[in-house]
Amino acid sequence: MSSTAYAEHAARISMEAAAHAILRLIADMPGEMGRIRAARIVSNRSVASTDELFARRCAAYGMDLPWPLRDVVGLVDALIDGGLMKQTCGARPLLVLTRAGHHALDALEATGAP
Repeated sequence: MSSTAYAEHAARISMEAAAHAILRLIADMPGEMGRIRAARIVSNRSVASTDELFARRCAAYGMDLPWPLRDVVGLVDALIDGGLMKQTCGARPLLVLTRAGHHALDALEATGAP
């Protein structure tokens, strides 16, 4: 496998793992955060929180992603656009999984995906 093909393969695996982590985070904490906070948590970036328990809960979802934050937010947006998550109404929309998102998460976890 060439180095370019390997890099592309690694990027696909990373993207699938990141999507899985985002879906799991939102499934475990529905309606608790918006797009940017979810992206910050999954990419191990700092998240303002006065609640130490919340911060510890979120730490379990973090991954060392080498992507800029805008790319992680783009992945969150792609999951929304793909119908796996939706945003609540209001001035500060929060994320929840759709039925399709729950099915996708179940399928990822049944296959042992990263």
